[in-house]
Amino acid sequence: MAPGRSTTGRGLASVTPPIRQEEQEDVDESSKEYDGHQLSQGEDTKLDAMMESLANSSRKRHEAKRKAIEREHAARIAKAQKSINSLYETHELERQRYRKCQLARLATLLKRRKSIEAKILANIQVFEATLQETFEEVTTITTGRVQDLG
Repeated sequence: MAPGRSTTGRGLASVTPPIRQEEQEDVDESSKEYDGHQLSQGEDTKLDAMMESLANSSRKRHEAKRKAIEREHAARIAKAQKSINSLYETHELERQRYRKCQLARLATLLKRRKSIEAKILANIQVFEATLQETFEEVTTITTGRVQDLG
C-alpha cells in the first residue's frame, strides 16, 4: 500500500505511514487500556459519555456555524433586495419627473400650435376677403370696359 500524504502549512507534503489492519486492531484494543491497565466498566462508560459529549459539542459548533452562515446569507439577500428596491424607486421617481416635464413641454407646444393655427386661420380669412374684394373690383372694371367698348 502506498504511503498516505497530507498537505500542511505552506503546501509542503508530509508523509504519514500507512496503517495496517493488525496495527489498527492493536490500536482498537489499546484504546480500552489506560497506562497498561484494562479499563473498568465505569471508566468505559465515562469514556463513552466523554466521546458522546465531544461529538455533541462538535455537532453544536457545526450547527452554530451553519446557522451563522445562513443568517449572514439572509442578511446579504435582504441588503441586496433593499438596494435593488431603492434603485428602482429612484429610477421610478426620475422617470415620473421626466414624464412630468415632457407633459408640461407638450402642453406648451400644443398651446403654441393652437395659437399659430388661429393666426393662420385669421390670415386665410383676411386673404379670402381681400381676394373677394379684388375679384369684385376686377369684375366691375372689366364690365365697365366691356360696356365702354361695346
